[in-house]
Order: sequence, then structure tokens, then C-alpha cells
Amino acid sequence: MDSPKPIPSTIREWIIRKKPANEKVTKEHFSLRTVSLNDQQVEALIVSQRYISNDPAQRTWMDDGPFNDRPYLPPVMQEGVKVFAGTVAEVIETYGTTGFTAGEMVFGYFGWADYALVDPNAGAPIEKIPPTIKPEEFHCLSLSGRSAYFAFFRRAEATKSMRTVVVNAAAGAVGSMVTQFAKNIIGIERVIGICGSNEKCRIIKEKCGVDIALNYKSPNFEPEFIAATPDYIDLLFDNVGGKQLDLGIKRIAPMGKVLSCGAVSHYERDEVSAVSGSSWMQIIYQQATILGFLVVNYLAETPEAVRDMSKWAQEGKIELLRSVYEASLEEVPDAYRFMLEGKGVGKLITKLK
Repeated sequence: MDSPKPIPSTIREWIIRKKPANEKVTKEHFSLRTVSLNDQQVEALIVSQRYISNDPAQRTWMDDGPFNDRPYLPPVMQEGVKVFAGTVAEVIETYGTTGFTAGEMVFGYFGWADYALVDPNAGAPIEKIPPTIKPEEFHCLSLSGRSAYFAFFRRAEATKSMRTVVVNAAAGAVGSMVTQFAKNIIGIERVIGICGSNEKCRIIKEKCGVDIALNYKSPNFEPEFIAATPDYIDLLFDNVGGKQLDLGIKRIAPMGKVLSCGAVSHYERDEVSAVSGSSWMQIIYQQATILGFLVVNYLAETPEAVRDMSKWAQEGKIELLRSVYEASLEEVPDAYRFMLEGKGVGKLITKLK
């Protein structure tokens, strides 16, 4: 029998030191602090962190620029506050009637820290990780997987009648799931994935089953994209914005749909280009529909999404594509920077050493 895990007397956690605005996020925007663990709680869990999720959306939550002029969430990343992030952790102690026991693996928004003291009745629900799913795999079914699921099946209402689906950032955490939903679950005739290297193109063809993979950094990308969409695009699933969105709209089919799930090319001001007038006219001429998407609107349906994706993974219909970045707590911001630079394939997970 395993011996009980020791209860820490302190917690080390990363906080926002300075909110970024119109600049790239670096380690200088964060500070590592140590706080005393006050375990005198009526109902609480102490968890030991194992895996930390890296999500592009975090960049918008911490932004001090125009992204937060009209935010869709209350401020979750203010200066002096722990960095908000989804994590997989082990319960090492419980107080009161929490419904959890020591040794269980759970998912919650416990942030960048080595340990966390959590009130199970406050904030986002804490989820028990089913024994059929590896703890690191569960991150693929969390924010990014759920975004892919609800954006594709619910918001875009994707069906097999959509002959051509294009997915931008197809080697990312969301895009790699959407390509597989399109090809392996619905059976879309032509699934095209766009990503940023020839190696990523190879991986999404091999692992995700896309019919065509294109490298947007290729000097021939635009003519290759046009050649790949002879019947135009029934659904453009966009996570990028900028030039890729602009080109995709130019190729939209009559009555086609554009689903906007993210705009990563703008998060650190890598691109400031907007959709051109000639592209926008195609929205009018083709009577296309533009759909914005927020996963927070589907929280009540989370169990269904997790159940479906888990089942498909166990049946071999989808692969939970991920990259694991092993890091000490001191190196956690480096892992996040790694994700923002487009490195890794699939979901980028920080495994704490």
C-alpha cells in the first residue's frame, strides 16, 4: 500500500507581475512567489500538480490591450494573481465532505503552482479523471478538445453534406481534433489542414487523416490553396485570423460557413492585417455565414463531449495528439512560450518534474 503523500507547508505559484500589452509574453511578465498553506478549511482539497495545460486563450485572458475592451469572461488574470490554467493533479488530502479521496486524479483550474488548496464548491467544477483515460490524455479532452467538439458539432452544425472542410492551425490542440472529427467521425469527402511546417503537414496526414496538408509558410501556399479547393469551401474552421482567414473567405462556397474559434496570429500582434474588402464581398456574394464561438456557452454539456471523445479514442477513431514538455516549476513560463511560438504538435502539456 502506498504511503500517504506529505502535506506541504507552503505553495509556490506563478503570478502575473505585469500584464502584456502589444508585446510578446516573456518570463518577465510573471513572478514566482511562495505562500503559506492555510489548511484550516471546512471543506477543501490539497492537490499536487502533475500536468499543466497550455492554451492560446490564456494569452487573451492576461492581455492589457484591446482584446479586453469587451471581454467575454470576468477578469481572471490580474496583476498579483496566480496564473489561471487547467491542470491535472493528485488529491493528497481532503477536509470535510468533499466527494473526493486522497489518491484520486482530478482536473481543475488550479493554475501555475506545485500544490493548490482548493474549495470544491467554488469556481469551476473539479472533475474526476476516469481510470480508462491516462491523466496526460485528459488535457486533450479539456478546454481544447471541448472547444473543437462544440464548435464543430454544435455551432457549425457540421454534416457529411459539407464536401470540403478547411481547418487552419490544423496541427494545434483544437485543429488536430477538428480534422479528425471531420474525416473519421462524419466522413467529410475533402478535409484540408493548414499548418506551419512540412513536418507538421506530414504528421496531420499520418495521424489525423487529412486529405491535403498545406504549409502556409510555403512561397507557393496561395496557388496550392486555390488548387486544393476547386469546389470551394463549405466550412472554414479558423483559429488563426489574418492572412489565412482572408484567403479562406475568398474561397468560401455558396451558403458556406466560417467558424471563428480563435485568432492566434493576432494574440501577440504577429499580424495586424484585417479581412480585405475583396474577401468580405464574397461573404455577401456567396451568402455565407460567419459564426463566432465561445466554449463557455456549452459547459452544461461537458459530460457528453468527454464521453464521446473518450469513446472515439478508445475505439481508435481519433488520436489524442499531444506534445509533452517536461519542466520544473521554475520553467513553466518557458513551456508556455514554447506553445505561443507554434512549437509542438497537438495539445502542449507541461509535465512537472
